[in-house]
Amino acid sequence: MIARTCPPDAEATTYAIFLSFFDIAMYGSNALGGKLYDFLQKALAAQSTHDQISAVVLILIGSLCTLACRWTLPIQASEPLKERSIATV
Repeated sequence: MIARTCPPDAEATTYAIFLSFFDIAMYGSNALGGKLYDFLQKALAAQSTHDQISAVVLILIGSLCTLACRWTLPIQASEPLKERSIATV
């Protein structure tokens, strides 16, 4: 889908840029999740099941972030993809 929305003859560059942003977001997400898990471990240390509670809180946060992206689906579904014909030489 990304290759179809980019300018002709720039598919590889567009894909590489997209993956670069994806990798940066992934590393940032992992770092933030690790810091948040450590914070929750310290904040919930008084409870006997603080390990499970910390994991459940992180799962809920991840689920809510995924759910927050739901509003983009109708926009993507309503936009028609432009089909390009490949000219044969």
